[in-house]
Amino acid sequence: MSSPAISPSASFCPQCGSRLNTNDRFCQKCGNSLSTISQPPPAMSTRTESTVLSVGPSSENECIKEMETFGWNLHSRQEVLGHLRVAEAPDRLGQAIWRGAVEGATGKKTYEYDHYVKLHFTRNLNTPRLEEVKALEAEYFGLPYPQGPSLTWPVILTGFFAIGVLLTLFGGIPLQFLLEYLPLAGLCAWWTSKRLKRRRAATEACEQSVGRAQKIRAQVQVLIG
Repeated sequence: MSSPAISPSASFCPQCGSRLNTNDRFCQKCGNSLSTISQPPPAMSTRTESTVLSVGPSSENECIKEMETFGWNLHSRQEVLGHLRVAEAPDRLGQAIWRGAVEGATGKKTYEYDHYVKLHFTRNLNTPRLEEVKALEAEYFGLPYPQGPSLTWPVILTGFFAIGVLLTLFGGIPLQFLLEYLPLAGLCAWWTSKRLKRRRAATEACEQSVGRAQKIRAQVQVLIG
């Protein structure tokens, strides 16, 4: 008759090696006190979360560094060639006129495949103070970086009408055109000033976001250690 199998979790007396029952406080064979025997700690959970980001090849290293700041580890990467597309955006009116006058209107288009990298990241759910890290992470990636409006056309038109005003004053153009050029020059100057204010506001917002991003990275380093 075969003996019953011994459970892997069974305990034995460290003094005489006799098998112990679960609730024994003393060894039934040698009387050794069992109060100092410690039970093995439960296994630490290794649960993880994951996310996948698609970025351009030129932004790959920057993306990896940013994700590592918040406790993410790069698990795998995959380069992908997507759909065929026109490489350059269509010319705006001024660009089209310049291209047609200088380069000739050839009508040629350049095509290329979308080229990007899929990055698979994982993060241990036992990361210290994870909820605080997640809150800072959401704020970090939500920081605004607005782009100011272009000044190209406001400056060109302001200069054009300002030159017209000067030519009428110095006799190059009949004086009657002054009533047309002067208000147009003033309107374009006002347009330029409005765009300059928006560009300054965008620049200030970007500077504030950069400063806040640096503080967030420092806070996360303290939390994660």
